[in-house]
Amino acid sequence: MSDIPDGPHLLIGREAQHARLVEELDDSSTSGILLLGEAGIGKTALAAAVTAGLRPGLRVLRIRGSAILREVPFGAFSAVLSGLPPEDTVQFVAVLRRVVQALGGIPQAGNDLPLLVVDDAHDLDASSVTLIAQLLGMRRARALFLARPAPALPQGLAELVADGLVGCVPVEPLTFEQVEALCAGLLGGPVSAGLVHAVDHMTRGNPLFVRLFVHDGVTRRFITETAGVWQVARELPPLGVHLTDIVCAALGPLDPAQRGAMELLAVGGRLPGDQARQHVGHGVLQRLLGDGWIRTGDDGAFEVEHPLHAEALRVSIPTARRVMLQRRILAGATAPPGDLEEIHRRATLALEAGVVLDDGILLAAATSANRSSDSGFAVRAIRAIRSPGLRRRCLVELAWARVNDGLLDEALDLIADALESPAPPDVLRAGTLLALEVRMRGREHVDAMRGDVDRWEQSLRDTAPGTLDARVAVVGRSITALALDDASFDAVALRAVADDGAAPQPARLAALLALAVFSVGAGRPGDAARLARRALGFVGTDADTAAYHSHALSLELFALAVAGEWDTARATADARLRQDARRTHFVAGWLDLLDGVRALREGRFPIAQARLRLAVQALRTTDHLHVLPWVSGLAAYAALLAGDQRQAALLVEECTPEASGGTLLTRMLGRVYAVAVTAALEADLEGIPLLVRLADDAEAAGLPLVAVTALDQALVLGDRTVFARLAALTASCDGREQALLHAFAAAGADSDAERLLAAGESALAAGYRPLAAGCFERARELYEKRREPAAARRAQKKLTSVSVGFEGPATTETVRLPGAVRLTPREIAVVSLVLQGLSNREIADRHGTSVRTVEGHLYRIFMKFGVNRREDLHLFVQGT
Repeated sequence: MSDIPDGPHLLIGREAQHARLVEELDDSSTSGILLLGEAGIGKTALAAAVTAGLRPGLRVLRIRGSAILREVPFGAFSAVLSGLPPEDTVQFVAVLRRVVQALGGIPQAGNDLPLLVVDDAHDLDASSVTLIAQLLGMRRARALFLARPAPALPQGLAELVADGLVGCVPVEPLTFEQVEALCAGLLGGPVSAGLVHAVDHMTRGNPLFVRLFVHDGVTRRFITETAGVWQVARELPPLGVHLTDIVCAALGPLDPAQRGAMELLAVGGRLPGDQARQHVGHGVLQRLLGDGWIRTGDDGAFEVEHPLHAEALRVSIPTARRVMLQRRILAGATAPPGDLEEIHRRATLALEAGVVLDDGILLAAATSANRSSDSGFAVRAIRAIRSPGLRRRCLVELAWARVNDGLLDEALDLIADALESPAPPDVLRAGTLLALEVRMRGREHVDAMRGDVDRWEQSLRDTAPGTLDARVAVVGRSITALALDDASFDAVALRAVADDGAAPQPARLAALLALAVFSVGAGRPGDAARLARRALGFVGTDADTAAYHSHALSLELFALAVAGEWDTARATADARLRQDARRTHFVAGWLDLLDGVRALREGRFPIAQARLRLAVQALRTTDHLHVLPWVSGLAAYAALLAGDQRQAALLVEECTPEASGGTLLTRMLGRVYAVAVTAALEADLEGIPLLVRLADDAEAAGLPLVAVTALDQALVLGDRTVFARLAALTASCDGREQALLHAFAAAGADSDAERLLAAGESALAAGYRPLAAGCFERARELYEKRREPAAARRAQKKLTSVSVGFEGPATTETVRLPGAVRLTPREIAVVSLVLQGLSNREIADRHGTSVRTVEGHLYRIFMKFGVNRREDLHLFVQGT
């Protein structure tokens, strides 16, 4: 696409405000309204839509304030006063008479009052404000003012607002959701969370900047469409010339000293308070703060308030001056970097300015960039490292860059070079763990993974016998175990390493993260999230621990998603994105995943399908935890429930063992959802027994979470025999989601209808509509079976109420909502004939099928209703 139309999208996010303004201006008691907001926020578009929505034939007169005419009497009305004798242009009565004529003469009372639209009202001259106040007071017109909050409003207009004669309506920046809607409207299709966050961060929700930024991105192809989804590049390039010129024009009010200070902060990013005051006078900083051009953080550091201002300044500064500023900033940065973001900023400044930087900082910057999927920056930093002693460590990071670019064979070659004997322990550890990562992504044979760890241990015995590094090779064994289905996981040994203060920090980090993955599989996602947070606390500014930052963050998000702690997970991801929206490619997919999982659990199936589809696309290149098999399975399940059977079938293919890398946990989770979707799509009678067998295999492999998921899906498909086993498995789980499922399963196992209703209410309060529907449905079944019609009607009423909240088709030909007993059309026909007294042979003859097929249908029907006899089916006829 070469151009982006503005028209249909100008009012996105303003619909309610537009309706309110039209209503108020249609009210004869309204004298005036002030739309107050920054430049580009959409005041003009909103005002145009409002005036177009007023009564046809209403007289509208438009004037504009001007900084140039601010000292000229009645300057804003200069176009209206054209032709008036010069001596009359300064006479209030003469000017008033001419303006009244321009408004259409003396109007009738009420809604016939003409409308005066005043743009740039912050630049009105005093005489024009007085004239407008007179018109409003005499009921000769009403006014719609458009003004920016800075500079301050003219005194007369401020008094009109203070006296209540003019109502003030702030026009706020768009919310994140509105930015997403605007981006999708401009681009004509679904947009990834990474794109929306980048746009939202850079534009701060300013609609004009959103349109310009998106147009710039499409034109210069850092915003592109992949598999029907609009996505943003891993790292944003500098702004284009056109957008830079527009943004820089807004910086016109700055004096030379202020602009110089802004340029320094734009080049340096967040500068500590002492360093900023070292380069910029205190008075200049205070003026910039007072006018909202810059801001300070909780730590006292200064930075440019609007990201687009900083980007435009960086682009527009001449190269020689930019390099001079970069060197000044680096020369003043004498304290060690405080965090990974500071490391990245210093490395960026040094690389651009050609300044020699400490090799340790460069290596840490390269490591952090690699884990954020920014391989281009990582390679630049590695090439600037001069120390021969870091050559092998640099080879490992070059291998990481190749992994990020999908060049797995090249990565393995580089790792082999790095690990040539003798290699130091830190290189052995980093290289072997990366080799395991590559083999998991490449779905290589298990023997290769075991061989990597064997060589690691042997090399440690040869080069560092008796050291702690030799003992912590158990970490590699454990990671291998997480990926394989025939290896034991030594949690005791890992905890010993994690708790050993004398062990190398990277080894402790790796041990904690391996334990966290194990805890998720064991059904303890809450414990896993705590372990991941503990690991994040060990991350420092050195390369060896910085390597684990992104992995630990992703693992915390994974655990919180499994536990159902969506708000906490979203806040964690948002905090990371706020740190540096230019390098958030790996986090963006998690936002889509979190939103998709939440929508799925809340019964908003079309939204779940869309968000999980985006997550699949994003995680193809940034999957630190190898969760793609699980996410693909979830996406297939969401597509099924949204009624998109074709998409569900395509995604199921990605969940097959042959097509899936990753850990045993995520492969098995993906397999569970693939079986459930296939069973629903094909009415496969073997679906439920296969899910039960998967639960058996998962328990044997020490993965209760997978067993719980498999039994839950068997229950969804109608198997009422799994309640007791599901209750027993979930009893030891620690996630909120698992606790809700336990309440359902335990009440179902005990056939306790009242507890089922209570469990349904708890699930509904937590937002789990499909689970609540399952509770109410099972309670209704039990009441009907016990011939308690009043209680059954009460349960049915609850079920009906909660089902209304589902978004998407309630059912397709062979698909039903989770937790609610629904029969396929063929099953309904079979039940009807059974109730008429026909035998299995007679039913088979009627449908032209075999007796075995009819028996299969009855088997599924019996399981769905929890009965064992044909005679009991009449209890459920009314319900189905």
